[in-house]
Amino acid sequence: MTIDDEFLLPAREAYDLAAAEYDHWQWQNVWRKIEAPHIANEVRKGPAGAILDLGTGTGFYAASLAEAGLTVVGLDISLQMLLLAQSFMQHRVPLVQASAAQIPFRNETFSQVIAARVLSQIDEVDRVFGEVSRILKPGGAFIVSEVDPAHPYRATALPLGGRKIRVRTFKRTRASLIRRARSFGSFYVSDQIWIRTRDLKDEDNMLEPASLDTTQDLPLAFVLRLVRT
Repeated sequence: MTIDDEFLLPAREAYDLAAAEYDHWQWQNVWRKIEAPHIANEVRKGPAGAILDLGTGTGFYAASLAEAGLTVVGLDISLQMLLLAQSFMQHRVPLVQASAAQIPFRNETFSQVIAARVLSQIDEVDRVFGEVSRILKPGGAFIVSEVDPAHPYRATALPLGGRKIRVRTFKRTRASLIRRARSFGSFYVSDQIWIRTRDLKDEDNMLEPASLDTTQDLPLAFVLRLVRT
């Protein structure tokens, strides 16, 4: 462990601390503008049936899916995030506190699983792929979004009272995640989407974090749709 590692918090602790400010974080505006439409489109392509929002946080995606008439369950390791999600959604969506590496559902329960910028917060990512493979029905989709490791950030930085708390982050390339998924012999890539800094250009610039240079065309994030065979 390096000295810097000592100041990186595990995901559960970091998100519990930052929960109250999470939805006011400027980056949330960014993801809702440029990531959410892709996630919604990938879900529409998928099979009918129950959806698991893995790392649901304060429930943005779970609420959007429920409002569209879909059956969805939210799972998160952070109790404080789930309490906010529960308040926000007024009990419309079942919520479960658990680790993505140990999902408390039976085999072949879900038709789709979403993990929006979640895998980079988890060290045991192979266990997550194993669990998702187990709980997905054959033909089910695992929709993954992640910040591109080429984006110049060392770790996820969450807001807390005018300062930042940093989350232990495991940056992985798109190719690396695909290799890991395929190693289980039960996933193939159905769709890949690249999100770049140019996608953030907006007339009023209200969605651009101060640290992001949108004058250049740089990798920012990607979305994968993996299908269970």
